[in-house]
Amino acid sequence: MKEKNTSSKIYCTDEYAYFYQNTPLSNWWTSVPSIPYDGHLFTSSEALFMYLKAKGMGDDEYAQKIVDADNDTSLTEKERFSAVKKLGRKCKFDETLYVEKREEWMYEALLAKFNVDEEFRSVLMAEEYQGLTFVEASPWDAVWGIKSRATQTILDEGESAWKGLNLLGKLLTKLRDEKNGEALPTKCDLPSNGLIKSICGGVFGDISGCTREKSSKSVYTTDFDLFPPKSHPTDDSVLTVAIADWLLHKDTLSLSEALRGWGKKYPKAGFGGGFRAYMKSGIDYCSDKNGAAMRVSPVAIVASSLEETLSLAKESALPTHNSEEGIKGAQSIAAAIYLVREGVANGKDASTIKSEVKSYIETTFGYDLDQSIESIRLRSQRFAEMKRVYRATGVANPEFKQMSDAAVSVPMAIVAFLEGRSYEEVLRIAISLGGDADTIGCMASSISVHLYGIPQTIYDEGCKFVPSDMMAIIEEFDAKYLAK
Repeated sequence: MKEKNTSSKIYCTDEYAYFYQNTPLSNWWTSVPSIPYDGHLFTSSEALFMYLKAKGMGDDEYAQKIVDADNDTSLTEKERFSAVKKLGRKCKFDETLYVEKREEWMYEALLAKFNVDEEFRSVLMAEEYQGLTFVEASPWDAVWGIKSRATQTILDEGESAWKGLNLLGKLLTKLRDEKNGEALPTKCDLPSNGLIKSICGGVFGDISGCTREKSSKSVYTTDFDLFPPKSHPTDDSVLTVAIADWLLHKDTLSLSEALRGWGKKYPKAGFGGGFRAYMKSGIDYCSDKNGAAMRVSPVAIVASSLEETLSLAKESALPTHNSEEGIKGAQSIAAAIYLVREGVANGKDASTIKSEVKSYIETTFGYDLDQSIESIRLRSQRFAEMKRVYRATGVANPEFKQMSDAAVSVPMAIVAFLEGRSYEEVLRIAISLGGDADTIGCMASSISVHLYGIPQTIYDEGCKFVPSDMMAIIEEFDAKYLAK
């Protein structure tokens, strides 16, 4: 027997590399950065596996509990591991399904870890372990390990002395062999938190929602393709970029020039009549719609205080939405973004941040944020039917309100943010509420991106729909204000 790398508790023979705890190969190894998956961050591949197991069993409640426990900063590392393990054992369970899918779920967790954890990659792909089979020498686990420590007998006798299946070791070996020959990153290509913070957060919400503005019942669901082939940026995205351009170049570019200039670049982006007239005349106008709120997100990133956020939000709204409701809508979205960013910077958890956002918005702006998702969807359906009847008969229902009114759509977007538990879930909830789907998606996602970040897969897909001139401004803005 030859012994290698004993400092990291990995013992090698001519055929096997035995490991247990205190090495990056362990499922309980804390990954740096955390592992991004499904809009969440996981501290270990074990936590991600438990999440995948719960999701695979159809137990969304326990899947979320696992996420919450794994991200509970009040727990020690040992307490967090214990909590995640207990929750994973309490979720719904089907033995037949588990045996069928467990290796698939584990491999998915290991692959996600491989993509971000440089230390894990370096050990897994190390030259000294090439050609060897990894073996988890766990004295307790007869499924993922061999139910034995790496004793001298085990090292001498090899597989004939094992008491377990060693599924984890076999999957690690498979992953290593599949990655051999591929170009490996020398460092994690994702930001340090594993997810992407960008003003694309709101832009993607707009692009995703633009094809969903219909009155059919099929709209009121979160089960839809995020970026179908006809997806495209609308006025929400165009004017978000305009605000970013203005903030980047205020010394040489006025707000009016930025708004009108970008509007003229994309005249068919879906602008309302008031903005189309503004592009031609340059004369300010007063709207109580959600146009100022949909484009305001860059303001809250540039501002250094809540007071400055509110002031800049109002300034950005004045040319086109100089009304109480128009300004209030813009300030509400901007304030929510600022409070989320501050909360994250101060290490607060998601529930605390959301509670603070809700309290501030309700107290300061008077929006009702206790509406349920179902009640909002039902209201959207009623308004859609009222609109259809009016168009057919000319008879207006006095209860009808335009879904593009800031007073209607802004609180919808904030409720979606409060209810969602990931960037993708917030986006899907927002769009499923009906009505002005692209703008609600834009506003809600522009808030949630600063709490959850954008998963790499969504970012890569969404970028395909963003024109190069818009992306150039986004990248310049992100590099200046959102760079780590």
